[in-house]
Amino acid sequence: MSETEAELKGLVTFCLEGNGDARVRFQGLLGEFIYDYPFKMFRLSRDKAADFYIYVFENDRIFKRLRGFEGRNGAHFKTYLRGFVLRDLFLEWQRG
Repeated sequence: MSETEAELKGLVTFCLEGNGDARVRFQGLLGEFIYDYPFKMFRLSRDKAADFYIYVFENDRIFKRLRGFEGRNGAHFKTYLRGFVLRDLFLEWQRG
């Protein structure tokens, strides 16, 4: 991924504003990473991974959670995404 942390944060801001092009770009950049998360981390089936993927994007869940990314202390976007956002969304989805 060649985008800087600041560019990704800006992309998330545009996604939250409802910018369709930004959402397409975000999914193009990170869609596979998000889809693979439950498959790789929890060995869920591809069907379950697809269900999780849909859940993540419904009602802008992922963008609302990513709003808090600040990139402090050298934090990397993908690390934050995997370690905080996707993990929390996965637990929420499992409880749901």
